[in-house]
Amino acid sequence: MIPCDCYCALLRRSAQSLTTLYDEGLAPAGLSITQFNLLTRLDLLQKANGTQWAEAAGLERTTLVRNIKGLEKQGWLQRAEGSGKTYELSPAGKAILSEARPRWQAIQDKVAAILGPADAAALERIQEKLERSLG
Repeated sequence: MIPCDCYCALLRRSAQSLTTLYDEGLAPAGLSITQFNLLTRLDLLQKANGTQWAEAAGLERTTLVRNIKGLEKQGWLQRAEGSGKTYELSPAGKAILSEARPRWQAIQDKVAAILGPADAAALERIQEKLERSLG
């Protein structure tokens, strides 16, 4: 591998590796890590409009809107009472999330073992520091 001194490129490559690992682990449940994270955020919120949901997921609202279409198509969302277009998980969404959670936890455990406690904590600190200072 050619050494790289660009922090952005290093973080993007790391994110790509992690995304592949999670996507492969969640594939038998029928979810990608992006879908899992969006459904998990909505589950935590219980119901949310696009702005609230995007903020909780750390996404631009337009990115969330593009993803909502696929989640709706799968039948994992339903409309809820609230301001604007408000969503909540459908029974199918709750079921798929319930099926995927043990798979996600197994991947989390694998990543924790690969990174070790110090690097896992460093990853969290890096994310928080960048979000706080740049976001």
